[in-house]
Amino acid sequence: MGCALNLCPSDSEREIKILHRKLLAGADFILTQPVYEPGIAKRFLKRYAGKFGPLETPILVGVLPLYGPRHASFLHNEVPGISVPDTIHRRLMDTGEHSPQEGVSVALKLIDQMKSWVSGIYLIPAFSRYDLAAEIVEACR
Repeated sequence: MGCALNLCPSDSEREIKILHRKLLAGADFILTQPVYEPGIAKRFLKRYAGKFGPLETPILVGVLPLYGPRHASFLHNEVPGISVPDTIHRRLMDTGEHSPQEGVSVALKLIDQMKSWVSGIYLIPAFSRYDLAAEIVEACR
């Protein structure tokens, strides 16, 4: 049995308490929202560990490759729990028609930044853009 987690919440204390209740209820693994700010996510886990001890439950982090600035804006503004930083927005805008490839590059960099402190990642293909997910799988092999 798994549970959901937002590693970059607006209210960390509340999310920490909710996570603790889910784990006490028997969650065997954790699936996160897509993460675009690994530093914030890692600090969240350190805060949890400071309050309740090391988190032994496997964490699978969501990675959703962005295919353009409009996609990033939609997720940031319309989907609760997803925050896309301005730096990523700018990277996608600056690359114009090559923004899908930049989205793959961003996703690969995020995976590289998180792989040492998560149990794994799961890919979330965006709106029939399975090609971007396939590129990420190929690059990670």
